[in-house]
Amino acid sequence: MKIQMMVKSMEKRIFTRGCIFSFFILLTLIFPFQAVSAEVAVFLSGDMEAYQSALAGVRKSVQGADLTEFNMKDNLETGKNLVITIRDKKPKAILALGARAAKLAREEITDIPVIYCLVFNPFELGLEAANISGVAMIASPDSQFENFKAVLPSLKRLGVLYDPGKSSRWVEGAKKAAPRYGIELVERRINSAEGVSQALKEIISTIDALWLLPDTTVVSKEIFSYLLNVTLDKQLPIFAFSEGLVKSGALLALSPDYRETGAKAGELINAILNGNSDHSSLVYPAGKLYINSKTAEAVGIKIPGAVKQKAQAIY
Repeated sequence: MKIQMMVKSMEKRIFTRGCIFSFFILLTLIFPFQAVSAEVAVFLSGDMEAYQSALAGVRKSVQGADLTEFNMKDNLETGKNLVITIRDKKPKAILALGARAAKLAREEITDIPVIYCLVFNPFELGLEAANISGVAMIASPDSQFENFKAVLPSLKRLGVLYDPGKSSRWVEGAKKAAPRYGIELVERRINSAEGVSQALKEIISTIDALWLLPDTTVVSKEIFSYLLNVTLDKQLPIFAFSEGLVKSGALLALSPDYRETGAKAGELINAILNGNSDHSSLVYPAGKLYINSKTAEAVGIKIPGAVKQKAQAIY
């Protein structure tokens, strides 16, 4: 009798477990479980607030992925050690925030996709490789020229000074876009800061405006002050690439929004995690428009109402 009861009890347990197992199989078929999160190593150059703003944009774009932070604290040796740690973890992708982290990742990592963000001039740092993609810190030439023409419809000849070793790629892209807006680029190549003055003298009487690129040979505090004085004297506007330069006297700029830039980087990460094999693209953010009304008045330009409404800030 006891044996029969034990057998029935075992049969009942087996039946119950079988039902539970079948139930979970059914749930799996109806509501499939998500795949295990893919790891993304976030390699930060330091503690700048801009990096955290961009990272917030990344987290908003990247869903279901484990983002692990590694901060080199602006220290090269720390960064090199962190690269070893990151490689050991074998992440699916690496997000490099800031120029130092991006440059180090470029030099040390060739077999893992690297996405860079908050790097003003990636071409200057040589951030071009089969495993590298990123988000520019300036708006696309098309977006910039569209805004230039909105403010200055008569714009035809746009001067640009640049170091070919740092900014040739920017200028190449601009040359392709310029004809669509009836703009001719009047360019001068320079190899040192000392060449800025002579280059500007050669074109100043033939241009309608001067366009500044994020080129460290051309743009410094002292050089910008010189360029501003000369162009204002000729009643010519300067079109720049950052809010700070607009505050200092440039007429306008499409300046990057850190959170938006991070969101764009997140889209690149999503593409990699979803199996996209093309890791060598450059994405442009829309940027936010900043205008200096005092400069507009000084050079005799009236900012259209529609442009003012579009502006993030007017100084």
